[in-house]
Amino acid sequence: PLAYHLGAGLSLLSATLPALAGITYAGTLRGNTFVLLVGRSGEDRKSTALGIAEDLLVAAKPDLVGPTPGSTEGLTDSIAKQATQLILYSEFGEFLAKTAQNGGYAEALKTAYVNLYDCRTTTRVTRKLNHRIANPRVSILAACARPYLEHHTGPEDWTAGFLSRWIMLYARRE
Repeated sequence: PLAYHLGAGLSLLSATLPALAGITYAGTLRGNTFVLLVGRSGEDRKSTALGIAEDLLVAAKPDLVGPTPGSTEGLTDSIAKQATQLILYSEFGEFLAKTAQNGGYAEALKTAYVNLYDCRTTTRVTRKLNHRIANPRVSILAACARPYLEHHTGPEDWTAGFLSRWIMLYARRE
């Protein structure tokens, strides 16, 4: 669907904007986006649109393709190396399943993404390292089947700030 290409295009634009680009509106709003392509598995070609976006970004600016983090620590370490990046999830249902468990290890990633959306300084301090990343700008482009989205999210995901930061595009093939 054309809507998926629109979402993928917005993700590419957000990843390639200058790091400090933004507008002032009740504070500074940065150019990052979280886009979720929602549709039927195997029919609506969500992963195809995501793959096209990834191929374009790899050809233009391969260093902006961020790794898919498995933990908040991994996310922070990745941002310390590259403060502006686009993270791609071709199967966001897997992320939602891992973060749906109350108190699960991966659940902290949701909170980390909420904080990163605001482009606030991120830190991680251990005995061996001290990461302080000013103005990180992380965008996310993800694809998910509607049943996974419905099954692996709860009311707090929709009302406490995580999913309210996402542009969700639900479409069907024309």
